[in-house]
Amino acid sequence: MLPLILLLALAAPAAPDAVPTHTAATPTDCGATSAALAETEVCDPRRGVLHLVYRAGRIVLQVPGRAPTVLETIPRAYAPELIGSARAIRLLPTRLQPYLARDRLLYLSVRRSSPGDGHGYCGAGAEMALTVVDLHGAPSILARVPVSSCLDNVDLDAPDLDDLTPYAVRDGRLRIRFSTYAGHESADPVEAELAPDLRALTFAP
Repeated sequence: MLPLILLLALAAPAAPDAVPTHTAATPTDCGATSAALAETEVCDPRRGVLHLVYRAGRIVLQVPGRAPTVLETIPRAYAPELIGSARAIRLLPTRLQPYLARDRLLYLSVRRSSPGDGHGYCGAGAEMALTVVDLHGAPSILARVPVSSCLDNVDLDAPDLDDLTPYAVRDGRLRIRFSTYAGHESADPVEAELAPDLRALTFAP
């Protein structure tokens, strides 16, 4: 548990990209709010606007009415900014959050594939996971599902990690399109959906 003074500092409004503080959760009209949301925000009708920031190796979530929660701490040797991928750390937008009613929040987490000087196999590669957060009670990570990996030969069907075009919601489930996924080789992009328990991907036969 981080000291209270550090948690407050992470939310200080004077700092760049700081996490806003909220005094209480308030039911929110997300339809009216969506146009004003930043890319790092999601509108939860029951909780209000949720914020995610990455700063100084920490991924921090702010839920209205709660202290900021450090979800991940990324060691400096694996810092995504070393490979220019920090911008890909973000909440999926509200339209790609089909599980909020189940108290499940989705965000993308990125880190460098391997430490070192950037040379060698995947020395400048990235590992990205779709991360599932349990919002019931204190926010905590429920699952991490790889969606791009230099080490495991997984590539989204998009030119950049921060491109959201491979993601879609159909029939209340998140679907993801890949150009390459080890073990599911195809001449065409392959599509998978997040499994009902949100802990893995399910591919069409």
